[in-house]
Amino acid sequence: MKVIISHDVDHLSAREHVRDLIVPKFIVRFGIEWFLGYAKWREVRLAIRALWTEHWQHIEEVMDFDEAHGVPSTFFVAVANGRKLCYALADAREWITRIRNRGFDVGVHGIEYQSLDKVQDELTRFREITGRDFVGVRFHNIGFSPSSVHLSDSDVLNLKRVGYSFSSTTFGDTGPWSSDTFWEFPIHLMDGHIFRVGRPWKNRTLEQMKESTVERLREAAARGVSHFSVLFHDGYFCDYFGDCQEWYIWLVEFVEAEGYDLCSYRHALEELNRDGHPTSRSEARGRNA
Repeated sequence: MKVIISHDVDHLSAREHVRDLIVPKFIVRFGIEWFLGYAKWREVRLAIRALWTEHWQHIEEVMDFDEAHGVPSTFFVAVANGRKLCYALADAREWITRIRNRGFDVGVHGIEYQSLDKVQDELTRFREITGRDFVGVRFHNIGFSPSSVHLSDSDVLNLKRVGYSFSSTTFGDTGPWSSDTFWEFPIHLMDGHIFRVGRPWKNRTLEQMKESTVERLREAAARGVSHFSVLFHDGYFCDYFGDCQEWYIWLVEFVEAEGYDLCSYRHALEELNRDGHPTSRSEARGRNA
């Protein structure tokens, strides 16, 4: 089984959120985690201090780590604004360039999926920055809550119509599925679903997070999943999310120790199109049953 690691860029600085409730919720969350014993007082102080800096993202730190450990990760950066995401296009352009200059792939952190014209606008805007035809997408605010974005199979296939090369924007326990050469890579493991269970704040210890991760990886390998997709947000790679950062460092080391191959979406597509894997979601489900 191959493991694909990617990172969503949701925030760049706290000042982006002067007109919403992201910062107050951030503070309340840390207060609850400290009260319940899931955050140290030092982490609370560091988290509050970070609000007064321009450094609310940790993209460089993640790139440094991934580069040092040979992780061919993909970063998804938004070129439009949406719920809880509001950084400027100029800032997105800067980070897309910086990430690509470090040798990592960059995809669109999509906002609009219902209007094909708006979907096309985001893709066109991104291509104007990168000059690349090969572009993947992951939509922002995906998850299992009622307020999350939930894409149907037809929504996913519409992404092919506007020109995306692949998507990784649904959750599932199967391997990738496709329509011709356009592939959807279901997300098998997202940081928030490991750190938090049924709550908007962290309610698991580091050991519990590791145990759940090992279980998911081994179950997927036993089902015959060819490519296991992991989503880790760059914002968690810092001292005030100590357990979350330690979990990611451990994850990469565990994947290597267990003999799973690290792979990028780009290389996975090359392999899948060459080998002719199942070309529908139902076939992928049957194959991994």
